[in-house]
Amino acid sequence: MAAANTLSPPVVVIGGANVDIQGKSSAQFRIGDSNPGTIGTAFGGVGRNVAEACVRLGLKVSLITVFGGDPEGKLMEEDCRAKGMDTDLSLRWEGPNARYLCALDADGSLVGAVADMEAMDALSPSHLQASATVLDRATCIVVDTNIPHESIAWLCRRYGRKSGIVRDAGRPMLFLDTVSETKAVKALGLFGEFDCIKPNMAEARVMADARETGESRFMASTGYSKGLPSVPSQAVSEGDPELVKRRIESLGQLPGELYISLGPRGMYYGAKGEAGVVPLPPEELRPLVRNRSGAGDCALAGLVWASIEGYRPREKVYYALAAALLAAASPLPVPEDMDEKKLQDLAALIAERGQKS
Repeated sequence: MAAANTLSPPVVVIGGANVDIQGKSSAQFRIGDSNPGTIGTAFGGVGRNVAEACVRLGLKVSLITVFGGDPEGKLMEEDCRAKGMDTDLSLRWEGPNARYLCALDADGSLVGAVADMEAMDALSPSHLQASATVLDRATCIVVDTNIPHESIAWLCRRYGRKSGIVRDAGRPMLFLDTVSETKAVKALGLFGEFDCIKPNMAEARVMADARETGESRFMASTGYSKGLPSVPSQAVSEGDPELVKRRIESLGQLPGELYISLGPRGMYYGAKGEAGVVPLPPEELRPLVRNRSGAGDCALAGLVWASIEGYRPREKVYYALAAALLAAASPLPVPEDMDEKKLQDLAALIAERGQKS
């Protein structure tokens, strides 16, 4: 593991930490049937995974999450600390630790999951306010939508790119992981406050269809900007990320940088006047896929690392995809051998193939 720079301002990650219980089918998964396979457990959660990946890439990280009062919660916190994450600002509660139960197909893709994340409701705005001294001096703040809407809104009011009260040159970059279609709704009306958001296409459609979701009163109260060209909501159903981005922009909710994961098609980026799709390398040049469950989390960590390094949007995608491929090749959500050199070597390959496409 790369040694973190202890003198630099930290990356603060605020979000979920849970015990992952994964069942992987030995053959193509049969819905409604008992599938032979393997079952394992690991420490995961979007926020925890992003934090670990950032540490492995040499960044100083403070993790703000909730650890349960049961033995699993205590073991998870010990594991986070052993891996180099500062957990001093995290909460400990008497209830059970958060858990995530998922079923994976033989190729490592997700079939379905149940997330028991009640513990994250304890991450209230008052707790974040008490942590403001550390948050104010962070390089980046990464938040996932496992935490309450009110807490996401508090972060946007303080650090948002449009309305944040911390406005000096040292304002932390604000990143969002939308987690899932269901949880992305927690950030309705707030997407434009973020410097960087990385959804998949389904989550991006939630961002683009915000006015059509039955949340119109909530949206009106959050003050969408006016005067931008309208893009019909039907356009987002076509799977064109550029149309999705234009729809989000027409709602006045475009973040500073938008990166949409397209699965096997690669990743779309729209930021700073640049836009395009970076494809994945041919399958024979990628690491063998074992488990995709942490790939999106590591991709966000790759974007954080590349942003701190000062790369341009298209270049950031090379590192995001590289981190995702390294994660997919590992049985764990975050590969234990991931480091800056492996990231840079694989990113160089992706860049080379992308320039030929």
